[in-house]
Amino acid sequence: MLHEDGYDIRKGWCPVTSELLTSIAQIKTAPIFNDNPTNKTDRKRKQATISIPWSRAVRHHLAAEFPTLRPSPMVMIESEPGCQRQAAHCDYIPTEELLGLPEDEVPLLFLLAVESNTRLDIWPGSHLALRGETKKRCRRKTIVLDAGDAVIFRADVIHAGSAYEKTNRRFHVYLDNPEHHRDPNRTWIIYKHAPAALRAQIVEDEDEV
Repeated sequence: MLHEDGYDIRKGWCPVTSELLTSIAQIKTAPIFNDNPTNKTDRKRKQATISIPWSRAVRHHLAAEFPTLRPSPMVMIESEPGCQRQAAHCDYIPTEELLGLPEDEVPLLFLLAVESNTRLDIWPGSHLALRGETKKRCRRKTIVLDAGDAVIFRADVIHAGSAYEKTNRRFHVYLDNPEHHRDPNRTWIIYKHAPAALRAQIVEDEDEV
């Protein structure tokens, strides 16, 4: 699944305790990127970098599972009620270097739910479209996670943070390739940066998986 569709869902990846939920509720967050074609920013999507024993244990586990990659510091992402969906994008710029990496060297992203109804919009197979390996249309899927579930997806898969009607907190880690630079201040947004042929392949469906 990870290298065919571009993502892998891990049900029940870790336990979520009441103590963890109490501790993360105290974390102060600040607004981050939440661009989409109709809403440039709503300041309701926020995040904070965290370093607690639990987060270090998660990163250690990821490093053991993906030894060729390096986990970034963990961040907590918080969406407030009314948070709009992000624009479809990649967090890594899809350069020829990135798109030419062998599968075990492709950077990954990790999203861990600690609350029910945590969602991520993703375009399965979009990494193949970016490479020009398919002309098929890539239809949006909304992944819905329960507390303790995780999703791992490739750096070259198109995705977007979902809209939320109630507060939701989840955790995110980059699994970077030490030999491939990721610019933390740039995001490759489909409606802004992708060529027209690729934009035509990225379809807005509302299927749930």
